[in-house]
Amino acid sequence: MEKPQFFYGFTTAPYAKFELTLLNELSWMQSNQNTNTNKEGNTSKDYLGINGIEYFKKSLEKYFFAEASVKLDTSKTDSKYHLIIGLNCNFGLTESLFHLNSGNWGGFCKNSTDLEYSGFELAVADLQDENQVEIIVEEIAIHFKDTSIFITKIPNQDITDQLCAILSSVSENFVHFTRGLTEMPYEIFIPVFEETSEENSTISWAKAKIRTSYFSYWGMYFHSEVDQDSLVYDLKNKTIIDGDFFLLNKE
Repeated sequence: MEKPQFFYGFTTAPYAKFELTLLNELSWMQSNQNTNTNKEGNTSKDYLGINGIEYFKKSLEKYFFAEASVKLDTSKTDSKYHLIIGLNCNFGLTESLFHLNSGNWGGFCKNSTDLEYSGFELAVADLQDENQVEIIVEEIAIHFKDTSIFITKIPNQDITDQLCAILSSVSENFVHFTRGLTEMPYEIFIPVFEETSEENSTISWAKAKIRTSYFSYWGMYFHSEVDQDSLVYDLKNKTIIDGDFFLLNKE
């Protein structure tokens, strides 16, 4: 029986393992740019041509206890700012989920009724207020000491208002995708979507517009799977399934 095929839409690189390097490429630029001040008096370096970007990075670092980096997705041809965010955390995923569930990580509330917006949403909103061009979070890569989570925007759904639910789902499914707490995947791709029989060789990210969800399938890599490049986690059935997993350019 032929294995099902799944796809993950990427923007920055053909292999997500190179993502961290790409996200850090702009670090050398920060010391060579003039500064400006946003409306609240916060010094900001506009090395991406975006007002308030340095203050935005500092907000991310405060909320996620991480070193943050931001780059622009230059493959987009519209007039919007498509951001690719990197968060490098000096702790493991288990620790981050503990703080997430305590309401102390990511600026997310333990009780969704506590605040109307999360700290992450407010940081994006503040950045938007500083710019006339629309801001879109295209991808987020969160690197922990034991794994990396790559989240990509899907059509008609924003990462900004879905990130809390996505990370909460990671917490809820943690026991299952770690095989009963026995093995941590070293890379997690959210989401992946399944190829249907009628698509065959004409598969494209755009065709995922209707059925793709952040909460159906995730792609994963495990060190123990020496003969299997990747596996897919089925959230509905809370099980890891055997399926070919490919990176698909979103263009």
